[in-house]
Amino acid sequence: QKQDKVVGAECFVDDIPLLPAARITSRRESLSFMNVYHLSSKDLVSNMERPGGSLWKFLCSYFDNELAPTIKSEPTPENATLSSGVQVVTANHFGSTVVETPKHSIVYFYFPSCGHCKQFDTMWHNLGRLVQKMNWSAKFDIMKMDISKNDVRNDRINIRSVPAVYFFRRGDKDVPLEMTLEDNFNFDGDLSLGGLSDPGVVIQWLLEKLDKEELQGLRELATISR
Repeated sequence: QKQDKVVGAECFVDDIPLLPAARITSRRESLSFMNVYHLSSKDLVSNMERPGGSLWKFLCSYFDNELAPTIKSEPTPENATLSSGVQVVTANHFGSTVVETPKHSIVYFYFPSCGHCKQFDTMWHNLGRLVQKMNWSAKFDIMKMDISKNDVRNDRINIRSVPAVYFFRRGDKDVPLEMTLEDNFNFDGDLSLGGLSDPGVVIQWLLEKLDKEELQGLRELATISR
C-alpha cells in the first residue's frame, strides 16, 4: 500500500495528472534524431471516449503534418557566458547562438555524469581562457551543451559518444565538422576526446580548418594581446 501511494504521487505535479498520456516518436523527418510528439493527460482524458475524440485528432494531426514536436530544453541562463569565456547553449536557442552568429562556433556536447566529460570540461574552460588571452573572442565562440537536458536537433550532428566537439565554421555552418584525434596530432595518449587535456590541441585542429588570410588575421590579434 505504501508503494502504491508513492507511485501514485509520481503521476501528479501540482495536483495536475501526468498519466495517462499519449506520445508518438518518429524518425520520418530525420534519421539523425528522434522527434517526439505529446498529448497531455488533460487533453487525452477530456474527450477520449467520444468518436473523433482527442486521441483520434492527435493521430490525424500527426499524419497531416500539423503537429509541432516537443523539444527538450533547459532554460537559457541569464548570464550564459561564464567567466572562462565559455557560453552555455540550450536547445531552444541553439540556432540563434550557434548557427546564426557571424563568428566561428565550437560546441562541446556532454553528459554531466560522464567521467571523461568532467575531465574534458576542465580543459574546455582552459580553452575559453586561452581564446580570451589571445584576443580571439571576436572570432570564436567557445560553447558547451548538456545533452541530458537538451535535445540535439541537427541532421549533421551524430553524437555516438561524449565528450563530442563540433566546429561550425563561419560562412559554412550548415556543414559542422566533428573533431577527432588523429595520429598526426602527435598526441601521446588515449585517442578519444575524453583523454585530451591540452587546449592547444584543439587550437591546432581549428587552425587547420581556416584559410591563410584568416590565419594571418589571428596571428595579428595574438600579437596585439601580448
